[in-house]
Amino acid sequence: MYLHAIRNKAVIKKRLYLQICSLFITSLAIFAVLASIAWTLIGHDQDDSDLFLKSAALSEMLIPPIESSQGVQQAALNELHQSLDFDVSLYTESGELLGNAGVLVELPATVNKIKTSIWKESEGGTRWITKLKDGRYLAINLERIQLPGESAVFVIFLGIIAIGIAMIMYPFIRHLSGRLERLQIGVQQIGVGHLDTRVSVEGEDEIAQLAKSFNTAAERIQSLVNAQQLLLANASHELRTPLSRIRLGIEMLEKKSTPSRLQALQVDIAELDILIEELTIMTRIDAGVGERDFEEFDLMGLVAEECSRYENCEFQGNATIIIGDRRMLQRALRNLIDNGFKHGKPPVEVFVHEKNRKITLSVSDDGGGISVIDKDKLFEPFQRGKGKQNVSGSGLGLALVKKITEVHKGSISVKNKPRSIISLTFSL
Repeated sequence: MYLHAIRNKAVIKKRLYLQICSLFITSLAIFAVLASIAWTLIGHDQDDSDLFLKSAALSEMLIPPIESSQGVQQAALNELHQSLDFDVSLYTESGELLGNAGVLVELPATVNKIKTSIWKESEGGTRWITKLKDGRYLAINLERIQLPGESAVFVIFLGIIAIGIAMIMYPFIRHLSGRLERLQIGVQQIGVGHLDTRVSVEGEDEIAQLAKSFNTAAERIQSLVNAQQLLLANASHELRTPLSRIRLGIEMLEKKSTPSRLQALQVDIAELDILIEELTIMTRIDAGVGERDFEEFDLMGLVAEECSRYENCEFQGNATIIIGDRRMLQRALRNLIDNGFKHGKPPVEVFVHEKNRKITLSVSDDGGGISVIDKDKLFEPFQRGKGKQNVSGSGLGLALVKKITEVHKGSISVKNKPRSIISLTFSL
């Protein structure tokens, strides 16, 4: 029996709706007990006072005066006993018995303290003692009346109310906990790898908002995992090409070393180094550490520094202070300039403009523009435009530019006229 009780208690702890119901019913039960105690201690005071006064007055009218003979008084007691069917006894002020009808009702030891009337509990039952104006005491045995106690009725009434409220509240509480359980199942499904799991949004309360947040988080997780898997697959393919060329170059160097072969090896190693660096930056961004190195610096100074590394690369603009990761923005600018030289035509121009608390960084070239088909996949990893498959590069340049722009809460746009222009816009 004890083990069964422990097991039931454990089940309640594991079920939210049972915890809510248990707490609700327990609160009502405590309220019923305290209310009954308060009614017993306080609630009867005024009613009892009125009842005692009226009962004493009624007794004065029913009981013959003290001057009446003992026979007359006994006859009145017999009439009360027969008519109302309860035991009644009449005593003098000193406590001597004057008359009795039915079972003798004894006076309490503290009878001299009675002013009007009292209820008195004893082993023989509940007695009602009233003191008449002439000093006599009238004692009645209330057990034969068999009236239910008011406290017991009150507790029973509150208990019925508690059960009724609990029955009404149970479906609502169960519905509430059922929604939470469905959310729990969704989280478990995500945990075992079912990233396409979504939960239904029911209602408009906090649980509904939690369900929306769960779905948004699940979509974000699924897109990140898919992007990582795609990036890993493409990176494996892209890494294999320069590694194969390096292996072949080393084999040829073993046979005969020439300056051209050494230079080709250096180019392949540089390409491999760039690819690894850009993969590292993308992984760092996806890991959420991009904003840790934000600082204030002059964007125009960064542009001037990068443009000096190229021929036919011009820049214009004014000194502009921006808050961001200098190394990331430097990589984004370098990728845009490289993209202009590789996929467009020089001269490449870089323009920095600040207006309405927004900074625009634009890189343009004299290329033939970007086709509508290529625009849709322009910023996806390892995507190359039509006729650009043999152009050297990591395949991550513009994809990394987009990632860096998103880290800095910026936006990116592409235009073809009058020149091919890729613009990054940041808010101050």
